Amino acid sequence: MISTLPDDILCRIISLLPSRDADIGEVITKNRDMNICINIIVPALKRLSLRISQEYSDNVDFKILIDTPMLECIYLGDDYMAAYSVTSLPSLVEATLDVGMDRYYEDYIDDDKFFVRAIELIRGFSNAKYLSVNNGILAALDQAVQDLPILHGCTKFKSCCRDNTVASQLYWVDLDFP
Repeated sequence: MISTLPDDILCRIISLLPSRDADIGEVITKNRDMNICINIIVPALKRLSLRISQEYSDNVDFKILIDTPMLECIYLGDDYMAAYSVTSLPSLVEATLDVGMDRYYEDYIDDDKFFVRAIELIRGFSNAKYLSVNNGILAALDQAVQDLPILHGCTKFKSCCRDNTVASQLYWVDLDFP
């Protein structure tokens, strides 16, 4: 768990990671107004797990760059919705996007920024063979009127939706494509 980050300490830690797997753990912010930029640039990284919690502060904004061309598996847990910039991931097999949570849709229905960020996030992982998303992503897709991401490489799509969201008619979707 990483708490109350100095300006660039997490970026320096990430640059020292071993070349195969990275479980960054949980990034927790405290009450203060700030922007945090995290650049994950590790060319040989195969697996990445990142969890961001803004439980105690709504005035923190994360901007996260993921530049890991050899990445095969990623888990993103983000209960607010950072701004993600994802470079090409030609080796990506599995992506689990657990972002936005329930409050995503309920609290930010009028704030397009969060929906745009979710659409851009799923677009960044559009070539994953296995894609799993939560109701935060479904809520964003529900609000998108155009430019829906095309899942080019997806052969298995899984989504879970709690019954207190607009997309509640989709309790569980588990699709396999040929």
